[in-house]
Amino acid sequence: FCHIRSKAHAIKHVYIQPNQPARVSYIVIDIDHANAALQWYDSDLPPPQLIIQNPKNNHAHIVYKLSSPVFMWGKAKAAPIRLLARVEKGLTQALLGDTAYGGNLMKNPINDAWYTYTTNAPIEGYSLEHLGRFVSLDFIPTTSDSEAAGYGRNCTLFDHVRLYGYDLAPSSYNALVSDLKPIADQ
Repeated sequence: FCHIRSKAHAIKHVYIQPNQPARVSYIVIDIDHANAALQWYDSDLPPPQLIIQNPKNNHAHIVYKLSSPVFMWGKAKAAPIRLLARVEKGLTQALLGDTAYGGNLMKNPINDAWYTYTTNAPIEGYSLEHLGRFVSLDFIPTTSDSEAAGYGRNCTLFDHVRLYGYDLAPSSYNALVSDLKPIADQ
């Protein structure tokens, strides 16, 4: 169903992957109700960079650009990933968004199937800290969080796998990935 392709190929499709596999530059919230396009305004949130609306039912994807990407692989740090998960969860709650949406695919803003709107949001995007000022950050992703969604899943997976990884730390990077993949797949 989904393959990583070149940008030139991807933009021809109705849905696209908003972020690269190893870093997050955009937070996308899926809103499945008729007031989706204005929910950010009604929720006293900063304006998103994009609103991509389905003209048939008015559901929308609200897209916030991050001023600095959050890295998810290699030498990624746990604190920014956890903050990303908390901000995403807070935005989802504030926007009455779909809590099961994983964020891997979004409506392609240049496809004719959708109405796309821009706002007066800063072109450079928002810091996670800035977005966090507008939402509840009470969500703490943990290993026991069976309801983890979005980037909270990454935190849950990290907490589960890291305990095994510490014992394997002297291994090469490739060996570490090879050893931890079966544990992550459980």
